[in-house]
Amino acid sequence: MGRDTYLRFKQEHCFGVAAGSRCPIALLKPIFPEYCAVGCCQNVIIYDQRTKTEVSHLVGVESEATTLGFDEKSLKMAVGFFDGSLRIFNIPKKIPFPAEITAALTCSNHGSGITSVAFSSDGTRLISGSRDTTIIVWDLVSERGLFRLRGHKNAITRLALIKNDSILISSSKDTLIKFWDLETQHCFHTVVHHKSEVWDFVVTENDSLMLTGSNDSEIRLFKISEQRGGTVEEQTATTEEKPSLDELIKVEPAGSRSKMTRGRVTFMAVDPFVRKYVAICGADSRLELYRINSDEEIERSLKKKRKKLIKKKGVSEEEAAQQVTRSVGDELTLITSDIRASAVIKAVAFEAVTPSTIKMSLLLSNNAFDRATLSLEKGSVSQCEVSTRIAGHRTDVRTVAFSNDTTAIMSASGESLRIWNRSSARLIRQVPCEPAVCSLFLPGDRHVLLGTKSGHLDLFDLGASVRLESQEAHQDAIWAISAFANQKGFASGSSDKSVKFWQFELATENDQKRITFEHKRTLELDEGVLALKISPDMRLVAVALLDNTVKIFFFDTLKFFLSLYGHSLPVLCLDISSDSQLIATGSADKNLKIWGLDFGDCHKSIFAHDDSLTAVAFSPNTHMVFTAGKDGVVKQWDGDSFQLVNTLKGHFGEVWCLTVSNDGKHVVTAGHDRTLRLWVKSQESLVVTEEKEKELEDEYEAEMKKEQLGGAGDEEVTAVVSRSLDTVSETDRVIEALDILRSTKADPSEKHPLLVALGGIPSEEYLLQTLKKVKSSELESCLTLLPYAYALQLLDFLSMLPRMRENEAELLTRIILFLERLHFARLTSSGDTVTILDRLHRNTLDTVHGIRDMIGFNLSALQYLQRRLEDRDSVHLFADVSSAAKSKKKKKKAVLAVKSAAAMS
Repeated sequence: MGRDTYLRFKQEHCFGVAAGSRCPIALLKPIFPEYCAVGCCQNVIIYDQRTKTEVSHLVGVESEATTLGFDEKSLKMAVGFFDGSLRIFNIPKKIPFPAEITAALTCSNHGSGITSVAFSSDGTRLISGSRDTTIIVWDLVSERGLFRLRGHKNAITRLALIKNDSILISSSKDTLIKFWDLETQHCFHTVVHHKSEVWDFVVTENDSLMLTGSNDSEIRLFKISEQRGGTVEEQTATTEEKPSLDELIKVEPAGSRSKMTRGRVTFMAVDPFVRKYVAICGADSRLELYRINSDEEIERSLKKKRKKLIKKKGVSEEEAAQQVTRSVGDELTLITSDIRASAVIKAVAFEAVTPSTIKMSLLLSNNAFDRATLSLEKGSVSQCEVSTRIAGHRTDVRTVAFSNDTTAIMSASGESLRIWNRSSARLIRQVPCEPAVCSLFLPGDRHVLLGTKSGHLDLFDLGASVRLESQEAHQDAIWAISAFANQKGFASGSSDKSVKFWQFELATENDQKRITFEHKRTLELDEGVLALKISPDMRLVAVALLDNTVKIFFFDTLKFFLSLYGHSLPVLCLDISSDSQLIATGSADKNLKIWGLDFGDCHKSIFAHDDSLTAVAFSPNTHMVFTAGKDGVVKQWDGDSFQLVNTLKGHFGEVWCLTVSNDGKHVVTAGHDRTLRLWVKSQESLVVTEEKEKELEDEYEAEMKKEQLGGAGDEEVTAVVSRSLDTVSETDRVIEALDILRSTKADPSEKHPLLVALGGIPSEEYLLQTLKKVKSSELESCLTLLPYAYALQLLDFLSMLPRMRENEAELLTRIILFLERLHFARLTSSGDTVTILDRLHRNTLDTVHGIRDMIGFNLSALQYLQRRLEDRDSVHLFADVSSAAKSKKKKKKAVLAVKSAAAMS
């Protein structure tokens, strides 16, 4: 490879995470009753809850999934991400699922993270709300955004459709809940009764009651009623002048009650079966379950109370009716508040609701999700059982290590030690352990050594999955373990200001020999040890201390050799190259320094990360350095030229540890998001200059998004238009096609080289093909960037078409209508454009009318066939019933004949 050319590291596996805490649970009912979808970092994993195994996963983007929604009719799943992108996936109709499911549609019209999505009842529309305070209505059939709703002043928290999808309800952190009429595209009612952020709401049976949760501990109830007789659809259909929804719909407060758990409401869920049970999560590990009572049940309860009052105090019926009135307690009944999980509950989904049992899936904050099973007797809970379904590391992964043969990966956190198969990323072993911060595979790869925060060295047998030995090696946390190159021992460094050297021995226990370790030497220091490394030639020992320096000692005599100073904050990590010539140090001052071990001179100081460096590792037999930091990225550096080779993005949160395999082809990283990511060296070439250009393009696109959000006006409804590098390049291609069309019209004898390369196609056909290649979701954005002169040329070209082809009519009509709306003022003020508009009017109407007649004919034929099939099924059903009755009569006659024959004999 050249000086600026390297081999690229790509992410092969992301494992160890079972359930992310940002994204809710989606049950794939009723098609796949045992399947559920859970957001896990950038992907969405589909689990089989019965077997507790991963079935498939939806491939996401380089951002964390924040919300998801599933539509059971169209079998579509919408996933929103933290960067504002939205992906639509088609879920397979049959089992088994493929290992990976890719997105059928990707939209990037939001400026920041998507917080909520809602499907229409027929699955043809999708509504998404974002932290950028806007709401977008999507048409999933034409794959485009219909319009954008503005009105909230802070992040959207929840969306819901009611009244046959004619009304949209949105809540926000701006303390408001808004009701939107999707037909007229305006907000007709705003609920202003909350004094703090509205985090969630649910709408119960018949869309008549709304429950809301905010920053306080109150659950507020609102009645949604219709002003006049009949439903909204009936009233709008019978009246000649269609009334507005603010005249038909009335929203009024119905009281509030305090919830039992502490803190704000974090999540609310209503059961999708009878829509009478509501689960509410707070800031702790408890879950409250409520029941919504119907009007008939409330009236029966009030009658009983009034009868008791009359019998007890002897009051009249009128006085009893005045004293016993309807209250919030009658509307909302607390079933239980004692559903406790092992961690904070982030989301809830109802699995099944029967008169005797309620089953719920609980998403927890510690990388796990549980199932709660409630047994009901007379409306109260008789038994509650919470069981863990699937779990990963419950706390941050603080140490990882490769086995010596590179076939296994070890990870350890605050509660467990886990062994993974490298090729399949499957869990092999799991052993409980104390909080670990450093680790080491012993020779033979059958044992693992852990250094803990309590100062113990724990030895584990992987074959038996047990802890063999635990020695109190230090008085404080052990922050580093470094093995000898001859594999006969190791050294440990601790905050107790000492480095201890250990040697492996064979011990006899129950007439069996096993490996153990014995203390041989101790190096006393003036400061606590944060990092430690023994050089591969076993000549030097490098120790990072709390005084911001790195001390180098001779391995054999432990005499002082060098002191490396220059960092302004403590050195948190270090590593020595395979040839024992270079040492790399990473510090809390965000700098990476590369030193020579001959004289202790600093070759280069690099501002490497935006936060503290947490891990540094050399690739074996090279001077390539990998660094990880609290900024959530992993970087690859060339230790000879000191240039950044590649940035490995994927983690969401601090990266605490990394390790490189002995062959240098694999890198494993782990961090705060509790995921382990395996990076593999591919055969794809990486050019440093090209990577820098890509970074500049990403920065430019991010700036364009910020400018677009900053320039947003106060209009309540706007078009769904966003500017990105993709839309700019698509606009350039359309402009190029229009230029080719103009040049060929000016000189028909001259052939454009591009048209010749494409087989000599006409310039008109090339323009149509270019328009077809524009993504449907980005068409309006592309046309918005088109200058007026080119837009007028495009309209002129479309008006001169003899007749639109049926497969192009929808696209071309959409282009014409959008350009006319966009440039309406200039088109109507110029007399030269009248003839163009007139031709467009005639041609478009003829084509649309022809397609309308064809669709109407086809619909009539399909309805006729449907009626024929229904009639045939009813005839078959009658025939089956009559034949069953005849067979029963024959059986009765046969039984009577047998009985009579027996009586005669």
